Amino acid sequence: MFKLLADLNLKAQFVVARKIEKVFRNSFHAKENEFYDHLVAQLFTNSLHRFEINDIYFAKRGSRTRQAPLLEAIQRGVRNFEQQWQTQLTSRVTVQAQTPQGEPGLSAIDYLNWAVYRAFTRGEMRYFRQIEAKVSLLVDLYDTDRYPKNWYNKRNPFDVNKITPL
Repeated sequence: MFKLLADLNLKAQFVVARKIEKVFRNSFHAKENEFYDHLVAQLFTNSLHRFEINDIYFAKRGSRTRQAPLLEAIQRGVRNFEQQWQTQLTSRVTVQAQTPQGEPGLSAIDYLNWAVYRAFTRGEMRYFRQIEAKVSLLVDLYDTDRYPKNWYNKRNPFDVNKITPL
């Protein structure tokens, strides 16, 4: 699959937030969905303005669709952008929950997610190295000790040895 990914014309952006127990309990009431929705808002805060049409597909999680909360998280990201830059976005945004069978691109992003996950949780860079050309941005949200160097891109390539241990 990684060889196939190398030939695909795709770019991905990631927001990573290692679960700090105090932050998770105090800011998100120890609720995974609140934590996840916050990450979604962060992911889309600075990207939707770049395109006129944004069709966003999320993998269905479990047996119920989370389309409405995910749409709200994306809209929160838009509001954050508009507040920060004192501007109004005119982009069209649609959000659809889908299965990997219905949207094959979800399988591709799942492999990229897995490679990022392995780097952060096991310190294993070999899978990330295979997909790093596809990663245009990786933000380690709570590594505030390194801010602004916790934003990884071509100018500041990600390496697990750069992250602050928890």
